[in-house]
Amino acid sequence: MLGIGAKRLAFSGGLTVIMLLACWLFTSESSPLDSYFQYKGGPRSVVGYFSLPAFIAGSLVSGNVHLPHVATYWLTIALQCFALAYVLSLLLCRKRRSSPPHGDPK
Repeated sequence: MLGIGAKRLAFSGGLTVIMLLACWLFTSESSPLDSYFQYKGGPRSVVGYFSLPAFIAGSLVSGNVHLPHVATYWLTIALQCFALAYVLSLLLCRKRRSSPPHGDPK
């Protein structure tokens, strides 16, 4: 049986993979949905705001403001997604522990 820490890591890792896939689908030029999101600004803008720290980190590493270092960009997005997912897992576990079990008359 997995401990609570391993479950949090598995949840965070899985959510990170899903968020990385979503970032690729919304922002990448090689995405199969690029032609659709080219004219739909909303989702692409939200993901763009979310990935702004990764763009800044990639630009600092490459030294070129117009072309960030790709590996640093995606690694920073992965770390950012993992941190957010881990905090989400902490909040979900805390809420689950504070709620009374089923059948409790409280």
